[in-house]
Amino acid sequence: MVTLSSCFTYSNIQVQELRKDDNSENLIFENTDLKISYFVWGQYGQLKTFIYNKSDSIIKIDLELSHFVENGFAYPFMNNAITSYTSSVDNKYVENSLVGNTLLTNTYSNGIKITNQTIPTNSIYIPPKSTKLFNLFTFGSLYSNCNLKKATDSSSLTFNQSNSPFYYRTLFYYSFNKSESNIQKFENNFWTSKISNLSEYIYNVKEHYYLNECKKGIEFTRYVNGYKSGNRFYINYTTD
Repeated sequence: MVTLSSCFTYSNIQVQELRKDDNSENLIFENTDLKISYFVWGQYGQLKTFIYNKSDSIIKIDLELSHFVENGFAYPFMNNAITSYTSSVDNKYVENSLVGNTLLTNTYSNGIKITNQTIPTNSIYIPPKSTKLFNLFTFGSLYSNCNLKKATDSSSLTFNQSNSPFYYRTLFYYSFNKSESNIQKFENNFWTSKISNLSEYIYNVKEHYYLNECKKGIEFTRYVNGYKSGNRFYINYTTD
């Protein structure tokens, strides 16, 4: 067995952890019609939003009305990329990108792009029992506090919902089928519960892996971030 190590550049990171309440670390929200899950891991927080239509009807999400709110500032969903997918026998994959009011659609089948069309839209439709992935905002910002030291090792501050420096909301307005009436609102709230400054030798963890998914052949070694989680994101920074 051969083991190879990858090289990496030392740096410091700030890890911010989000919660939806004091008792849960997962960012999953449900009502009778929708199940919404957030995965934010990435540089500055990548707000990936999985929306599952639990109903037996098509759900229409109004992108003009729906917003992401950070500390009271609202940002519309309309100008952000969207990817949707459903399970299908022919392995079709639909990739959508919103540019202003225009939805650009590429459809792939078994890895081959078979269509490319432009559809003006202010709304997105989610079929029954299927999921749509919103690749939304990069939303995080570096937090500074005299009690939070820039890391030579590690330093952390914890917060509750009332004193958190960052508070977030998503507001989705939706209706069923193509109805313009009886619009429903689904609001999700979460906030920053912990902020940690970490040096690289603290957060980097050695991981063994194979290029072959069946774990055959050469075993490699790489360093991965041991703090990776769906409810956390990181920001690289340098010390003065």
